[in-house]
Amino acid sequence: MFGFSVFHPSRECPVARSVYPNDLLPEAQDLLSALADVEHRYETAHQFMEQWSGPADVKQSCLDTLSEARKRERGLLVRQLAELEQRLIPLPEKPSSRRSALGEAAFAFASL
Repeated sequence: MFGFSVFHPSRECPVARSVYPNDLLPEAQDLLSALADVEHRYETAHQFMEQWSGPADVKQSCLDTLSEARKRERGLLVRQLAELEQRLIPLPEKPSSRRSALGEAAFAFASL
């Protein structure tokens, strides 16, 4: 996903360019990893609570608290991803219509 370079198959003129500036790549990877961790923790806890045989009102309260915590954590990370997106160097060809992979990833996670 991130950090792959594009290589021209010609032997005469191999061309490689990074998709993201090297100074932003580790930050993008860290944020996306943290977002995936939030989702994994939520899914694991949610499954546990769904299978729990305790009182329904307590179970629902725990699920609501879990959902709110997920929303809060995700919101912070999605905002940080959006800020990082603003710092990316726009591509020369039609920067206004460009949809970066980082922006799409943040949007996909925000839509969950």
